[in-house]
Amino acid sequence: MRSIAIAVFGLALASLALACGESRQDKFEKAMRAAEVARTGLDSARDEYGKREAAYQEARAAADEAEAELGTARQKLDAATATWDAARVEVTRWADDASVSRVLQQALLDEPGLATAALSARVEQGVALLEGTVPNDAVRERAVAIARGTPGVADVQSRITVAAGAPAPPAAAAPEATAPAESAPAEPSAEHRE
Repeated sequence: MRSIAIAVFGLALASLALACGESRQDKFEKAMRAAEVARTGLDSARDEYGKREAAYQEARAAADEAEAELGTARQKLDAATATWDAARVEVTRWADDASVSRVLQQALLDEPGLATAALSARVEQGVALLEGTVPNDAVRERAVAIARGTPGVADVQSRITVAAGAPAPPAAAAPEATAPAESAPAEPSAEHRE
């Protein structure tokens, strides 16, 4: 931009010199200097354009590559989802409610965040029935999510209540904070041992 301004200024000086009665040689030299300044500005603008075009092409190639990788990841996700859905259907086809109930109860017992919850779970005709008391909404939501993710469970009915006066969990509670101390492992409640 600066070189263009200098070129315009140089041309204006050359025009002014013509009006002041300078010699033909003086006018020629001034015009040559203005042309040199304009040429420098043109070269600078061409270099800048070339760099920007190269950067654009590079970014475009990177975007095309990222789009292809995203497409591949989407195909893998779709395939994994179809496999998971097929596996769930197959489990539902062969499992009975008692088997699915055992799998669900074990999944709830294995979840560290549910160690302080008093829950019972059973499956009837593919519907998981969850009952009990938990310390907060986050624990209740986690129990329902585990039930929904259990193969053989078609639907979930939650009758879980939140204990009155239970403190809310810390914003970024570490999983270890909710697990029982290792020196005295907690026994599962009677409700979990159905």
